Amino acid sequence: MKILFLDSPAFAKLDMLEAFLECGVSYSLFFHEAYNERQNSAYDQAFDEAVSKERFDFVFSFNYFPILSNCCKRHNIKYVAYV
Repeated sequence: MKILFLDSPAFAKLDMLEAFLECGVSYSLFFHEAYNERQNSAYDQAFDEAVSKERFDFVFSFNYFPILSNCCKRHNIKYVAYV
C-alpha cells in the first residue's frame, strides 16, 4: 500500500510515519506552502504533478484541509484526515 502524506507541521507526524512503515504502508511526503488556503492554483498544480508520478491508495493528513480534499476529489483518491 502506498499513500501520499501531507508534510505539514504536526505534533505526532514522525510517530505516524513510523507506524505506517511498521504496518507495511509506504509513503511519499507532499508539501506546498499554500496548504492552509482554500484555493490556490499553484497548489493544485503541485498536487496534480505529485499524483501523476505514482499511484496512491489514499492521501493522509493531520487535520482537515479543504484544498487537499478538493484535489483528492478531482483525482478520485480517498482522503483520510486525522482530526
